[in-house]
Formats: sequence, C-alpha cells, structure tokens
Amino acid sequence: MTAPGFTPATPADIEGLVELERRCFADPWGRESVAGELAAGGGSSVVLRDPEAGGRPIAYLFYRLVDTEAELFRVAVAPELRRRGIGAALIAEFLRQARARGVQAAVLEVGAANAAALALYRAAGFTPVGARRGYYAGGREDAVILKLELTARSADRSNPRCPNPDLVEQEDP
Repeated sequence: MTAPGFTPATPADIEGLVELERRCFADPWGRESVAGELAAGGGSSVVLRDPEAGGRPIAYLFYRLVDTEAELFRVAVAPELRRRGIGAALIAEFLRQARARGVQAAVLEVGAANAAALALYRAAGFTPVGARRGYYAGGREDAVILKLELTARSADRSNPRCPNPDLVEQEDP
C-alpha cells in the first residue's frame, strides 16, 4: 500500500516519466528504459502527480527488491519543485514500503559530485559504504555507494513530509 499522495507508476505514465527524465538529467533514460523498469521483476515505484495537470508525474522514484535489500535506482523531482521536501518525502515513502516488505537494508549509488543528492540521502540516514571508480559520465565521475540498515531504530530517521506540492514549502536538508 502506498501513502496518500503517492501512487505506483503505470504504463500510462511512461511518456510523462520520460519527459520528466529529460528535464531532470543530463543523461536521461529513454522510453525503453522507463518501460523496462516498470516491467522488471521485483521492481516498484513511487510517483507524485500534479492533480491540476491531469495527474501528470511531477516526481518519482524507482527501486527493486533483491533478496533482503531494496536498491534505489532513480529519483527525479521536477526542477521547479525542488527544495520543497518532495525528494525527502519520496525517500521516506520508499523506506516505509521497504520496511513493510521486511527488507533489511536499502542501498543506492550516487555521483560523487552530486552534493544535493548526497545531502538528501545522508539526511535520510544513508551512510557511505564504498565507491565505484569512473561509474558515471563516461568514466569521469565516481559513484558513492550508500546504505541504510532498516532496523526499528533507523525508522526514526525517515521523516515523511507532506507530498502535496501546493502545501510543501520547507526546504530539503
């Protein structure tokens, strides 16, 4: 079950997600990659929609469950809606869903130069556990591997914020 304001992605969202990819990333996923992620076994998603634009996706997160871990693959928030707590709310919902499924740890990779994303993940309780040299930007940027153990104690670290962009005005940490 998804928290109010969030829904899973559906095949009808593919074009909207691809457009959001283009607006958010220098190396965006194409239609085939987005559709493949929606069809992937063990895959799941968290989407926030704009009710005033026919439910168009304005933020999303893709993850997969692999054994006892949840691997976060992709997070995007429309550029004009950043710094309003939406990214933190997506992460909190991802962690809530992972815990509800009995997952023991959440992992992800992020570009070493992506200070905003690193701050977001660290604020959610993720800590660095490794690196992949030359993983991004055609071998020019390292990836930082982050992990969060999903124990009862770590549940206190995820603080979901209101996912309605009209109400969310606080800044992400």
